[in-house]
Amino acid sequence: MPKYWMINNRSQGGVGPDVSTDGLTYWVSDKQGLNDIKNWRKVTSANFQKLLVATSDKFPTYSQAENEKQSHVTILVHGYNQTFVKAAAFYEKLYGNLSDGADI
Repeated sequence: MPKYWMINNRSQGGVGPDVSTDGLTYWVSDKQGLNDIKNWRKVTSANFQKLLVATSDKFPTYSQAENEKQSHVTILVHGYNQTFVKAAAFYEKLYGNLSDGADI
């Protein structure tokens, strides 16, 4: 299952400064260096949804007393005045902090 997920509306194959006239695109990745579009794989919206649901279905179930151990799907909406490179680097850093348990 993918480790990283992105819904993108950028021009120029996902890295441009403008909104794409082609609409949203969906991407997944298992590779770090998220600021390089070559490390992402473009998928259909239906496949993106199927992969995301399959990933969340694998989350372990905990009792109410252990709810702090629960896994989550978190949505990050970054600022729109950032380049693809900066936004992707921010996402990678945030993901690392969240998954490594660091306080942020």
